[in-house]
Amino acid sequence: APSPDERAQALALRQSLQQLLEAVHGGDVAAFRAAAGSFSGGSLSQLRDGAGRTVLHHAAQAGHQAMVEHLVTRMGMEVNLQDQTGETPLALAAATARVETVRFLLDRGAQPGLRQEPSGTSALHRAASSKNLEVIGMLLDAGAPVDVASRTGTPLCWAAGAGDAAAVAALLSAGAATA
Repeated sequence: APSPDERAQALALRQSLQQLLEAVHGGDVAAFRAAAGSFSGGSLSQLRDGAGRTVLHHAAQAGHQAMVEHLVTRMGMEVNLQDQTGETPLALAAATARVETVRFLLDRGAQPGLRQEPSGTSALHRAASSKNLEVIGMLLDAGAPVDVASRTGTPLCWAAGAGDAAAVAALLSAGAATA
């Protein structure tokens, strides 16, 4: 059984983690800095949740631009980290149509062609169902493969499934195959 001291340390670590995640989810960089200053659980860049997502994954999905920039530029977090299924911060930002976050991550070297496994989906798949042409265009301009197939189809299939005629047209213009 853990000693009272070990229990106290575990509780303090848990509270510290909760403060960090609340700051990330709220997009509060000042609160994150304060929580990070008292964090004693190891490297923040290696901290992952049960799905293998980092604080950068969470900030990118929520579109908290200032937090994403802080994590990448000030803390040096790697933009291409994948969670347990291969999901990247870029794919999460694309899925939620976070235009500025997608632009920032691409500018910092995010690879648009990374795929989730075993599904095979990419950031372009996620963008194709987000109904945001700007994100689709940014990913294509950054070299995202237009015809990458997942278990559930290509980005063109995802756009069609979302009922997004403009995204379908954009993907066809980019050379997406129809068969």
